[in-house]
Amino acid sequence: MIAASSEQVVPAAPSASDRAWRALQGASARIPHGQAARIQRAWFELHQLLRTPSFRRTLALVREILPPDHSDRDARQAAVGVLLSSHFTGWRLRTLDRCGPDRLTNWVRLSGLAELERLRQAGQGAVLVNSQYGAGICVPLLLARRGYAVVSLEGAPHLRLAGIRDSDRLTILDISDERTLRLRELRQARRALKAGGFVHLAGDAYGGRSGLMLPFHGRARRFATGFAALAVLAHVPVVPIFATIEVDGHIRVDIMAPLSPEAGQARGENQLTSLVRAYARLLEARWSEAPGNVLAMQLRQYAVLPRVSEKAIASPQHESL
Repeated sequence: MIAASSEQVVPAAPSASDRAWRALQGASARIPHGQAARIQRAWFELHQLLRTPSFRRTLALVREILPPDHSDRDARQAAVGVLLSSHFTGWRLRTLDRCGPDRLTNWVRLSGLAELERLRQAGQGAVLVNSQYGAGICVPLLLARRGYAVVSLEGAPHLRLAGIRDSDRLTILDISDERTLRLRELRQARRALKAGGFVHLAGDAYGGRSGLMLPFHGRARRFATGFAALAVLAHVPVVPIFATIEVDGHIRVDIMAPLSPEAGQARGENQLTSLVRAYARLLEARWSEAPGNVLAMQLRQYAVLPRVSEKAIASPQHESL
């Protein structure tokens, strides 16, 4: 069994306040993206001005990943970014889905499309490893809007709740319930890869009980191996993707070069370990470069991880596969 690399979430029935909040987000999706992005940033800037409890909690979490010599202004701006990245996710999906091609191009900047195009032209499948970071949940939709066929393994029903459904370019496989992650979804993903398609999933979830223990920002963190195991089994590359929300409301999607196994590590478990380690280093660097895009949920779970020196876990351990 391959460990799922998306957080295992069993959704609870929404409360009345949740339903009202979703209705508000649904209505706001009709506001042009630029106007809504400015309104939302102003809303969370107001949280900073008023020092609301949610802002203070977020600020304390952000300081955990900033360098010791960070300025108070940097921490406050990062906290505003975390709040913005962590809210309005349904709105963001809906408004991007409603955008016409020209407006979508104006607000979403994709770099590295040549990498995907090279793979597509060669008939080469790939595992697209995304992160719960910035506008990461929008990546499958954005790639489908650009004409790429994507099978997306989703660990939470964000896309369906936002009204995004399967189409000729986007196939959504729900893996939110750990008990239902059986061979059916994995076989479907492998078939897509063998046919030269792209399979998308997150690589940085905290859920599950399997994976590798690696050093991450001074703490010991478990990384699920699902994305790497799927790539190794299907003999396809792993392409990392990050979607950063910029201060002006634009979304920058970075499609990076495929991960390369370390020298001397070619097959089996060693190759898998190498791919996961390479991804963890990329994610660590991205957190440092744009801490305002780290989701609040990720920060809360990071804050309770044990502190440890990198030397103490320099050799990653497989707890379970």
